[in-house]
Amino acid sequence: MGAIGWYGPLIDLCEATSHVGDYVQLLVFVHRTRPFQKFKSLKGSLSRTDIQVGDNTRLFFNVTLWKKEMGSMVKAGDVVLLQNVTIVKYGGIIEAQSVLVSSLTTVVHSRQLLASEGINDQLAFPRVGETTKEKLKKLILWLQQDGLLLHQAQLLTCQKRQLVKNWKVNKEMKYQECISVSLVSSLTIS
Repeated sequence: MGAIGWYGPLIDLCEATSHVGDYVQLLVFVHRTRPFQKFKSLKGSLSRTDIQVGDNTRLFFNVTLWKKEMGSMVKAGDVVLLQNVTIVKYGGIIEAQSVLVSSLTTVVHSRQLLASEGINDQLAFPRVGETTKEKLKKLILWLQQDGLLLHQAQLLTCQKRQLVKNWKVNKEMKYQECISVSLVSSLTIS
């Protein structure tokens, strides 16, 4: 069995409209994931995971992963390299979709970004070229400057607090400070 090569260039998300119908590579920060959903079709069942990603050129961009394996690998807060995905347009909306030859590699885990440890090791990621390393440097700088790492840390703290007390009924009302809609949507209590 031969190795599958990389198809298409590594692009910034702001360039997606000029690559509709093409294979591309995306190095992006994962804002959130929607758990995989199963669909029945004539050829069997399909699994779909929707993720919302961003980079230093475009804050939000949607990606649909059609492989269950890829959907289970991606976690909010990670920096991932999506290879061999296609850019599609539905109506006026542009997004990326995985195909049979697509792959996903987690380049930097959220815990490494939050702790700022291991980032230099990731910049020396052996399987990527100089263009990808430059894009990774820009992406990490963007994450640090725009405070997205702090936002992700607050989200994780909020989720951990809920997991500890999810089986008890609180007698007093406790309000939580959420600075964005994504924090509110991730809450499991009213």
